[in-house]
Amino acid sequence: MKLKKTTLIAMIGFSTAFLVAAGTFASSKGLKETSNETVVDGVVESDEYSYTRDFKDATLYINWNGGKVYIALAAETKGWVGVGFGSSRMNGSHILIGYVDKGKPVFKEQGGKGQSHTDTDTKYVQSYKMKEEKGKTTLELAFNESDIIQSGQQKIDFIIAYGKKDSLTQYHVGTRVGFSVDIVN
Repeated sequence: MKLKKTTLIAMIGFSTAFLVAAGTFASSKGLKETSNETVVDGVVESDEYSYTRDFKDATLYINWNGGKVYIALAAETKGWVGVGFGSSRMNGSHILIGYVDKGKPVFKEQGGKGQSHTDTDTKYVQSYKMKEEKGKTTLELAFNESDIIQSGQQKIDFIIAYGKKDSLTQYHVGTRVGFSVDIVN
């Protein structure tokens, strides 16, 4: 079968565009150190974070810059949001959870134990801000790099969850996800 020159050119153009897009997507899958400036203010701007992962009704953002790791979780809820690292399950995770009550943040740094979480003496958060606006709650955090990424580490395990009520103990029916993020050097 003979292809017309314009069809062949169109196919080559489409293939090239697809490969460029696939390469860009593949390189954005992992977390790498960037020059993106992140401001911990409870608002996620389009150029602040180098890694983004979408979930059902929630998005996790991560940026690694200048000896700091920044994490933000924005969920379609007027209730609580939580993110943990160190395990893709509650057990063994360092959990950061909070909500906004009448414009004021309620926030805890806790340790996952079994299928629950309790207060911990280990404090990694350098700064945080929370905002609830237009049916969305956002938790934005800053950490020292060494508290999140260890030398030679190839991935970071995370867990995210959120709920409908202002609570630090409400169960997260269907709104919990565990996963890993590759570290790209």
